[in-house]
Amino acid sequence: EWPIGCGTVRPATGTADVRYAGDNNLPTTLDNQANLNPTNGYWVAANLTPGRVEMQVVVNNVVVGRALTHAYAGTTTSIGNIYADEEYTENPGECP
Repeated sequence: EWPIGCGTVRPATGTADVRYAGDNNLPTTLDNQANLNPTNGYWVAANLTPGRVEMQVVVNNVVVGRALTHAYAGTTTSIGNIYADEEYTENPGECP
């Protein structure tokens, strides 16, 4: 498995605060990691709109992955990662 990096994560509908993991595999600020880290592909979403939520992983404006979760009002945090079966061609190793 290869982590997909340099993309972003967003809810298909509604809102969420998304952060990405740094090189230490822990979430960090958007100033330090503005998109998926190509070394791990980890992301965290909080403050999701309540209800069934589809989180989308987007690279170059193309949805390359999805994760479904159910968000409860005021209590839901979703932690995920995104991998491909082989080295993903849109993952440059270093994000722009």
